[in-house]
Amino acid sequence: MGLSLVLLFLAAQTGGSPISRAPGIVTLFGLVVLGCKNFVEKTQATYSQLRSKTAKQLRLYKRAKEVTQNDVRVDYFFSDSPELPLIDGNGLAEGAFSRQLVGIYPNVLTFNVFNSKFETFTEFINPEVVRQKYDHLYFLGSRKWFPKVPGFDPATFETIDQAGDYYLQKWTRQ
Repeated sequence: MGLSLVLLFLAAQTGGSPISRAPGIVTLFGLVVLGCKNFVEKTQATYSQLRSKTAKQLRLYKRAKEVTQNDVRVDYFFSDSPELPLIDGNGLAEGAFSRQLVGIYPNVLTFNVFNSKFETFTEFINPEVVRQKYDHLYFLGSRKWFPKVPGFDPATFETIDQAGDYYLQKWTRQ
């Protein structure tokens, strides 16, 4: 669309008489006005949607912190917790900040949906080890991103709370 507007602008500038350029100029002006009007309307609607979605996700995260105060919460892809991106960033930094992060956020356990393993700031853990270690866990994230992992199927988890595609769910060992 931008290229078309530039070409229309150039065609309106260079051409024959002002009368032959008039339709191009009017069309260009009309498209710019309609584009600006659409931009203003869509921006406000998008901002409103994002603000509402953010409020719901923050409410879910606060609820997850309350519910899991004395339990282990496992954050996974698209969780709003600050720990998940810190684990990803520390991984990209090849563990350079592991010691500091463990000091600030002890006992953090996340689930890496790309390799289907649990993760801390210092290591990857196989799902079987986690399943044997804990009686129950709370999972926070977007269920549609959770891969098929033996013993951990979000469809069988108890849903504690939900905000759109994001869930706080409880897994209990069978």
